[in-house]
Amino acid sequence: MSEAKPEEEKEGVVDGCFLTWVAITEKYRKKEDKIP
Repeated sequence: MSEAKPEEEKEGVVDGCFLTWVAITEKYRKKEDKIP
């Protein structure tokens, strides 16, 4: 196994959280669009 740099690991976690946040935001946007 190659040593993973802590900085790279943090970036991976941040990317995962960001993608999850974007998915949640998109869901709320679609719900809001349906609300008159």
